[in-house]
Amino acid sequence: VDRVVSDSIGKGQSLYTLDAPLIESLSPDVILTQDICSVCAIDLQTVERLAAKMTPRPKVVSLNPLNLDDVLANVLQLGEAVGMAEEARAAHASLVERIAAVDRR
Repeated sequence: VDRVVSDSIGKGQSLYTLDAPLIESLSPDVILTQDICSVCAIDLQTVERLAAKMTPRPKVVSLNPLNLDDVLANVLQLGEAVGMAEEARAAHASLVERIAAVDRR
């Protein structure tokens, strides 16, 4: 398995495929993905190429948290992307407070 994965990545091939007709039929406003690990999910470039062909073109948001602060920042990023910034700020504040409460114990 490791050899097949390494060979595919070495050739610039994706390990995954997108069901482009299905995604296009859904007409998403936003497509969420990640770009930390090319073995864990489809590569960002493939998602961006699909989005570029769509009308209207959906916004591609790649969430790539490396630590808890990044996860919290992603809450805000996602809220902005889906037009729910106020709700995201409230959720973010609540999460920050909950973490602080645990730290105080």
